[in-house]
Amino acid sequence: MDETPLQAERQQQAPAQPSLLAGYRQALFEALRRRDPRVADFYRGALVVIAGRGNPEAIFQAAHSIREMLEKAPLLVGAASAPSQRLNDKLAPLRTKFKKVKPNLNGDGSWEPGSETKIARLLHDLRELCDWMDANLQQRKAQMRTLLRSLTGPGILLPSDVEEAELEQLMELKEYFTNLAHHGFSATEEEFYNRLTQAETILLRKLNPEPSADFEEIDALLQEVSDAGK
Repeated sequence: MDETPLQAERQQQAPAQPSLLAGYRQALFEALRRRDPRVADFYRGALVVIAGRGNPEAIFQAAHSIREMLEKAPLLVGAASAPSQRLNDKLAPLRTKFKKVKPNLNGDGSWEPGSETKIARLLHDLRELCDWMDANLQQRKAQMRTLLRSLTGPGILLPSDVEEAELEQLMELKEYFTNLAHHGFSATEEEFYNRLTQAETILLRKLNPEPSADFEEIDALLQEVSDAGK
């Protein structure tokens, strides 16, 4: 039976499976899958989306999967990801209170006499929201730091400046993919792939570290130390 035009179009747009997971991406996928298949599936899902053609939402949809992969990354070391509470859930009651106070506000930023108590309560709630956001960020950073240290391996501690730079980069990447997934800004494909490569590089370096020296070099160094002690 001859293919219909729609079937022919789908066949043309289907990504070539070998190129979907090849090279370092295959290595990263396998390393993720060995530790937690759920995290690996988020990564593969992103690759499936960007491998397709003709999808104007591809990088936004892929960004969502990468964001989920980074959010659930603590599962790679057997830890639960930080409990997620939507910012909108926190903003909703604050917005309701602001609507009640708004009629008492003037265009120059001042407020009508007698509304001081309402303004004070609103500012109190705003401060609590800011404190919650700061605490939430610190919790996620602490969890990501633990993840990176666990992936580095027991007894291995990176210099503090190196660890901090790696942590900040991963947090910034997570924020980038989160904002992109929510259409917070427009991004070029080049920019998206550059950020994706950065995230892949960090994870692959942690999951499949390159040996720092071969065994002969290590033996030679140990022999030098032994000879020096004689």
